[in-house]
Amino acid sequence: MAEDQDIKIKKSISSYSEYRDEVRETYQRNKDEPVEIPPEGFNNKMRWYFSKSGYSAIVAAAVVGPGTLAGMLKGGALFPWQLTWVIILSAIFCWAVAYSASRTTIATGLDPIETINKYVHPWIGFLVAIASVWVMVIVVMFQGSTVAASAWVVLGQAGGPPAAKWFGVIIIPLIAFAYVYRKSFNVVIWITRILLSILLIAYLAIVIFCFAKGSVPLGALLKGFIPTWPKGSSLLIAGILGGSCPFVIILAQGYNIIEGGKLRPKNFIHSNYDTLFHGFIVFGFFSIILFWAASAIYPPANLVPKNPIHGALTLAPLIGGFAPYLFSLGLWGAATTTLIASTFMILWPISTVFKLSPTIRNSRFAIIFFFTVCVVGITGPFLGRELFSFGIVAMATMNLFTLPVLIIWLYLCNSKKVIPRQELRAGWFVNLVFIPMIIIVGIATWFSAKGIWAFITK
Repeated sequence: MAEDQDIKIKKSISSYSEYRDEVRETYQRNKDEPVEIPPEGFNNKMRWYFSKSGYSAIVAAAVVGPGTLAGMLKGGALFPWQLTWVIILSAIFCWAVAYSASRTTIATGLDPIETINKYVHPWIGFLVAIASVWVMVIVVMFQGSTVAASAWVVLGQAGGPPAAKWFGVIIIPLIAFAYVYRKSFNVVIWITRILLSILLIAYLAIVIFCFAKGSVPLGALLKGFIPTWPKGSSLLIAGILGGSCPFVIILAQGYNIIEGGKLRPKNFIHSNYDTLFHGFIVFGFFSIILFWAASAIYPPANLVPKNPIHGALTLAPLIGGFAPYLFSLGLWGAATTTLIASTFMILWPISTVFKLSPTIRNSRFAIIFFFTVCVVGITGPFLGRELFSFGIVAMATMNLFTLPVLIIWLYLCNSKKVIPRQELRAGWFVNLVFIPMIIIVGIATWFSAKGIWAFITK
């Protein structure tokens, strides 16, 4: 293998020690190498980036899911144009948490749970792993509900009929089997890219169409960039923030760096570009366009969306009767990719704690993964909760454990003990984002707890 190539990961791993040896060998061989500087010129820089991009696409798969769709659609219906500032802030936060995980993983050669174990305390690492399991079980249940709900249009009913639930029972195991059989995130990455591109183009066309019709009040749209906190919006704002910068993004991105073969200091700047593109640009632009489309469509119709049929109305001005089918396809794709990413975040942290090989390349882990998707994902459609509200609550749940992990990562990214190389430690701009993010997430945590309790008890 040439010296300047990234690590070639093995196709199969038989044990945790073999997994750690693979990671450790990569880190030890390359830990002192210089950081790769992007080439001069815009075209050369873009070719350099896209030639090896994609390992942060799982971040996009995790945050640009049906929870985001639910939040943007309900937000546009209930608080038209007013929450643009929240979406921009959430995209900045999403980039910051993913980028901070890239820093610690590349600098230490450890995944995030191992980093906490070594530099904070093993019990803290255990608690973070248990928290990830707890919140991701709720999220995977919601993804399973969404996979089933995507069949409502095809089955011709809007109320979540039993046939749609059984569609989930059939299709969810097939999704899990396909992923386990391929033993790769590549399928997830490409499904994410294709379906997000289709939906993004459709919603961008809707926004342009609404502008052309004059149904977009420019003054109200511009005011949305100014922070306001509309009455009754607290849980929704908490959900948007919880879905964009949860602590599980830190855990997931560390694994993406290792499993994507990017565990080398030379990839440090490239990881910044990759998290910026997937965490900020893709997620932020998609969310804003969707929110604006909902703001233009729903209030005049006096409708608050609750299910895919209502969601499809945002595309009706563009493609008419085909809108429900396109929306359901996009919803299914978003749910499928997020189902895979979220299930992995149930198993990977706890596997690391108990020294199991935390990779789909290990056959035992793959079997456990398959049955976890089937059991947890299939449970969701039978909970009987209103879909879009369930999605917002699922995102808000992640706030409950994000605050302490953000504080830990602010310390890790600035510690000379953890990151001896100065160029790999947090720059002023990372700290500038992290400090207000910690404060805002702290506020969102309070509203999340209140909203979750109200959702459970109603």
